[in-house]
Amino acid sequence: SRLQPNHPSDDPEGIRLAIYEGLSYGVGDAVIGINPATSSVDRTLRIMNMLREIKDRFSIPTQVCYLVHVSTMMEAIRMGAPTDLIFASISGTQKCNDTFGISARILEEAIDAVKRSGTSAGPNVLYFETGQGPENAGNMHNGADMATLEARTYGFARHFSPFIMNDVTGFVGPEVQADYKQCIRSTLEDNFMAKMLGCPFGTDIAFSSHVKADYDDNDVILMAGTLAGTNFWMGISGGADATDYNMESSFQDLAALREMCGLRVVPAFERWCQKMGIMDEHGRLTDLAGDPSIFL
Repeated sequence: SRLQPNHPSDDPEGIRLAIYEGLSYGVGDAVIGINPATSSVDRTLRIMNMLREIKDRFSIPTQVCYLVHVSTMMEAIRMGAPTDLIFASISGTQKCNDTFGISARILEEAIDAVKRSGTSAGPNVLYFETGQGPENAGNMHNGADMATLEARTYGFARHFSPFIMNDVTGFVGPEVQADYKQCIRSTLEDNFMAKMLGCPFGTDIAFSSHVKADYDDNDVILMAGTLAGTNFWMGISGGADATDYNMESSFQDLAALREMCGLRVVPAFERWCQKMGIMDEHGRLTDLAGDPSIFL
C-alpha cells in the first residue's frame, strides 16, 4: 500500500499525524507518498526532511516521496532534499507528455539525480502515475482509443524501470468516463495490460468525485482489483482525500482486504510491524493496531 497522508495546506505536523495513523494499520509498505497542495522548492525541502526524520527515527523499511513535478524535485535534491523516489505523471502520446512537462530526457536526468544524491536503497527510483483519458480529453490522442494509449504509456514506463506505478482511472473526469462501471472496466484493463508488460502496478480509486460513483462502487473495485492481482492500493485517513477531494480507500479498507483475501504486507515491513507490536507472527493486526499514539 501507499500511505497517502495528504494535507490541504501541506502542514508537516498534520501530515505527520496521518502517517502515524496509517502506519498503525500496517499501511505504507510500498511508499509514503504525499500529493502536494503547494509545489515550491522550500516546501518540498521541509516535507522531505520531515519524512526522512520519521523514517529514520522508527527505522521504517519503506520509501518516501513528495509528488511534485520532476523539475521541482530535482531542484530540491540539488539543495539537499532526501528522497527515495521521483514522481511523474506520464501518458501515451508525446503531445500529452509535453503538457505534463515530461520527456525521456527529463526522466533520464531524474534517475541520474536520485542515484547521485538521493536516498534510495535500490536501483529503481521512479514513481509513475497514469490513467486512461488525458490524451483523449485534450485532443492529443492522434485518433487512438484510451486503452491503446494506456498500453503505450506502460511501454514508455517500462523503459525506465520504475519502482512502482499506478493508474487513477476516471480522475480526468466525466468527459472520458461516465460512471463507475466504465471506471471498473478500465481499471481491470489497466491491471491486465500492466501485468502483460511486466510493470509494478497499483490502483488508485480516484474516480469517485469525478464520475457517477459512491463508496459502494469503491468496495466493488477494491475487491475486483485485489482478486485481479493489483500490486498495491492507496491508504487515506478516513477514506477521504483532503487535497484532491476524492472518496478513496481507507486504512481500514486495506486491513480488511488483507484479512479477507489472505494477503500479507512486504516481508521486511511486516517484521517491522511485528517489532512495533502492530502485527502478530501471522501478519494479522493486533489490539495495538489503529492507535497512532504508539509513535508519540
